[in-house]
Amino acid sequence: REENNLLIKSSLTTLKAPLAQLKAKLQTNLPSNPQVAKPALEAIAQLEGLLNKFTILSSLESGSLRKLSQSVDLNQLVSEITGHYAHVLQSKALTVKADIGRHQLNQDRLLLSFAVDSLLSNAIKYSPQGGQIIISSHKGRHGIEISVHDSGPGIDEAKQAELFQPFSRAENAAENFNRPGAGLSLYLDKLVMHYLGGQVGVDSKSGHGTSVSLVVPA
Repeated sequence: REENNLLIKSSLTTLKAPLAQLKAKLQTNLPSNPQVAKPALEAIAQLEGLLNKFTILSSLESGSLRKLSQSVDLNQLVSEITGHYAHVLQSKALTVKADIGRHQLNQDRLLLSFAVDSLLSNAIKYSPQGGQIIISSHKGRHGIEISVHDSGPGIDEAKQAELFQPFSRAENAAENFNRPGAGLSLYLDKLVMHYLGGQVGVDSKSGHGTSVSLVVPA
């Protein structure tokens, strides 16, 4: 398995360079109508995101990822992540309501940011035009619980247990919104949270949106 992980990492590294070059060339030589290049740039961004997911997956499964704990201001972290999606939030007329307490965590900022970003990205992906996303946090028995709730189609109860398996997706959500994806997000979130000493859970009903929560040791 270790040899397989090394092979995967090597292959991913090889793919990243030509993708970055292609992206830079497109951005430098945009046509008179930038909308012409938009689909290609979006496709490259999706591929880059997928490569990053596989890189993290390979590192977590091989145990080669090093944890770097530091003081993390949760409010600031959520604000920064939400800011990254300002354009897509505006394009879908989505509103984000954030109710984040004054929580200071001693955690790996990069991995925690990855997990929260993953939750928000999925919420945006499956929220309908003009929907609302609610991000909240509170202190619980086992740490700080961070929850992201969307106003999407929800997930059938029978399907929820499978969401944490690799390459599994919420079929009803994927069909209704025709969104591409590899089905790795929640599986990776589970691995990341296990690595951080926490856990991830889903609460959803078909037709009533979905809440995904992270419980993070403080």
